Amino acid sequence: MNKKRVLFVAENHKLASGFGTYADNVLRRLHNTGKYELAEFCCYARPEDAKGMKEPWTIYANAPSISAPKEVQDNYTSNPNMQFGTAQFDHACIHFKPDIVLSYRDPWMDAFISKTPLRPYFHWVWMPTVDSEPQKQEWIEWFSSADAILCYSEFGMKTLKNDASHRLNVIGCASPAIDPEIYKPLDKKEVRTELGIPTDINIVGTVMRNQRRKLFPELMKSFKKFLDETSKEIAEKTFLFLHTSYPEKAGWNIPYLMLENNLQGKILTTYICKKCNAFHVDIFKDAIVN
Repeated sequence: MNKKRVLFVAENHKLASGFGTYADNVLRRLHNTGKYELAEFCCYARPEDAKGMKEPWTIYANAPSISAPKEVQDNYTSNPNMQFGTAQFDHACIHFKPDIVLSYRDPWMDAFISKTPLRPYFHWVWMPTVDSEPQKQEWIEWFSSADAILCYSEFGMKTLKNDASHRLNVIGCASPAIDPEIYKPLDKKEVRTELGIPTDINIVGTVMRNQRRKLFPELMKSFKKFLDETSKEIAEKTFLFLHTSYPEKAGWNIPYLMLENNLQGKILTTYICKKCNAFHVDIFKDAIVN
């Protein structure tokens, strides 16, 4: 029996980004099943990069070759959507002839798949980022073109079902594409001791980049409200841990948000030594600490 041919639309499984790490784990797991003929449409890779990857699946590079003519390079940079694969996706599909296309990025990154003239010739499973409600009607239109929709979270599933359950085939949440040898339960006391965090305090933690679309102001307001409404004993032992980047171009002014919500001394963050790259946790004291 012929194996199903699966084309995985990814940024680049070699990148250290969230999307890159996800692609690396999913591609390797799919390959290890032995069930599929597998290919990666590698958006942030040139043909030279693809040749050097030596992976057990086919790789289609989206970005033009370094030696490509100037007009080709200029055409690629003239449209921001080129980096997502709008121009090269059809070429990859025609060559690989996938039975199934998998994608898992932001709506505007993968919207072009809903518009390709090749859409009738493959099944499309899409896991878009759904982190707000309601979803834009334009996005719902794009989602409706997919044969199946996966979500990152229960929140995403609930949102899509509330917004357009009659139009979308939302089949569930995908298992996190993580390395179980790295992401596994640890002894909290040991971790806190290693990072220099007191073992007897309560920590509300978040891991997210300092970007405007991240709700840092709402997070701090909510945390302040909790401190004001809980008992003094609990409030004194409770801290907000921001594992994030600061300063960040076009990001939130974290010191201002702290002052606005009177949270001085209640925010923990991660610091990295510029000389040895060792990291530790401390009370937020601006971008640099001694």
